[in-house]
Amino acid sequence: MSSSIRDVSSPLGSPQRPENDSADAKDEKQEENAVAPNPSRLQRFKVWSKTSKDFIVVHVTRHVGPGVLASIAYFDPGNWSVDLQAGSQYGYKLLFVVLLAGLGAILLQTMAARLGCVTGLDLAQHCRLLLHSRPKHKLWFRRALLYPMYIVCEIGIIATDLAELLGSAIGLCLLIPAIPLWAGVLVTSVDVIFVLAMAPTTSGRPVRAFELLLMSLVLVVFVVFIILIKKIDPVWSDVFNGYLPSKTLFQPGALYTSIGILGATVMPHALFLGSSLATLNRVSDPAAHPALPFHEQKRKFTFWQQFGRARRALFWVQRSTPSDSSVGRGEATRARSDVTTMAAVGSAEAGGEKVPQIQPQAEGYRGHRNNSLEFIRAHLGHAIVDIVMSLLGFAVSINSAILILGAAAFYYGGNTQSLDAGLFDAHDLIRDRIGRPAAFLFALALLCSGQSASITATLAGQIVSEGFIEWQISPLARRTITRLIGLVPSMVVAIAVGRQGIDTLLVASQVALSIVLPFVIFPLVYLASSDVVMRVPKPEGGYVSYKNNWLTTSLGYLIFIVVVVANSYVLVSLAMGKGG
Repeated sequence: MSSSIRDVSSPLGSPQRPENDSADAKDEKQEENAVAPNPSRLQRFKVWSKTSKDFIVVHVTRHVGPGVLASIAYFDPGNWSVDLQAGSQYGYKLLFVVLLAGLGAILLQTMAARLGCVTGLDLAQHCRLLLHSRPKHKLWFRRALLYPMYIVCEIGIIATDLAELLGSAIGLCLLIPAIPLWAGVLVTSVDVIFVLAMAPTTSGRPVRAFELLLMSLVLVVFVVFIILIKKIDPVWSDVFNGYLPSKTLFQPGALYTSIGILGATVMPHALFLGSSLATLNRVSDPAAHPALPFHEQKRKFTFWQQFGRARRALFWVQRSTPSDSSVGRGEATRARSDVTTMAAVGSAEAGGEKVPQIQPQAEGYRGHRNNSLEFIRAHLGHAIVDIVMSLLGFAVSINSAILILGAAAFYYGGNTQSLDAGLFDAHDLIRDRIGRPAAFLFALALLCSGQSASITATLAGQIVSEGFIEWQISPLARRTITRLIGLVPSMVVAIAVGRQGIDTLLVASQVALSIVLPFVIFPLVYLASSDVVMRVPKPEGGYVSYKNNWLTTSLGYLIFIVVVVANSYVLVSLAMGKGG
């Protein structure tokens, strides 16, 4: 044994040769990538093409996910209902609002991703550091700042869940017409079972298959609307003119609908979710994927043992330790949340691990340590590209297609009896113009869209509760509480008013989201524009600042001001009986 060790470690052994080989390979690689002092266009093109190819390969294999997941929030039934109503009532005039809201969503979503990637904390955790972690102030004063904002954010989560519940119920009723609307609301309210069924996943393949299914459904919806628009054949010159500002925007009813579009497009819960997803490490290759909580080897359980395991899973709570308070959720307290999030995201590369704190680092904002430059440079660019491509390629285009459909079919199509079009009217339109198979796909996509968007709302709800008040709860319990709160108004409206009431409540939920939006935008822009929060130490000394530049900061605050002014106008108009 000892002789073999000496042979391996001797100068004539094999380790000496690989070192030279690796050095030679490194030199060859440097020579291959080297560029002459005055490179030709061909040399520059080769370097550019190789760099682009490497970026695309790494992006597709490692970083595709957060943008797609965030885009699911922009396909929820609330978007469908608001866009159809906008097109049926005002033609193409509100396409300008769709484009503006989409660009604003891209700006805010990239800002949230930058905040999470640089600091390693999500927006909810930063709000707690900003409002509650003030030892010089009295405890009651800190809670007076923190809890009202937490309640407002929870209202936004409930409004989001309300839209998903109503949309899922409509989709189920369209698939099975014999089911009354109130029964559809009741049936779809128990979708917590599907969320719980996703939890016991120990590998990335089932989750990736589910994620692929969601993307396929989104593509089906997109293709269905493209076919419908081609069948209706709108006047494209009028369509493109709709992307220009118009005086129609300032009509009381149009402004109310515009606020609904803004609330449906720029989702508050998507900003919390996006900032949290940006904290995950997508570069390191873990040796093995960790098992999810409560995962055990296959064995037989008695009925009471199964009941006890279900009860513990429902009301699972873990309190953070004092050692974790300085950095928000610590490794131990983040374990369950991160693994649950990764199960829904399907990012097997990260393996649910918290971002590694790579040295050197320095004390930053309120004692928290930001991520290293290596981590930020490996993740931030990919995150921004993923978000921009997903939101611009899917959110803006699909929302525009829905509005164009509503305008061409109802506003310009001579269907004066359905000027206030809703999801039921859109289904009837597809059935009459395209056929029953397309209408079936529309209803199925609507149902699955509501269910998939509910998952993002669940994750965002966990992020909000854990970040603001450090209250950790299982996804099933979180889903049950939120869904029961949204179930009451949905059942009342479904029983008392029916279809028209459901469409009205859908639009109202999106307006409520727009009212919540300023309470999320302001701290996001403030934190992302702070040099103290967004600076990262360099290994050789000094700092690199990742804060927003003056233009991005100005645009962020401009969005905040526009939303506040528009919300105020809508509330006053509603109080005077001029809205809606």
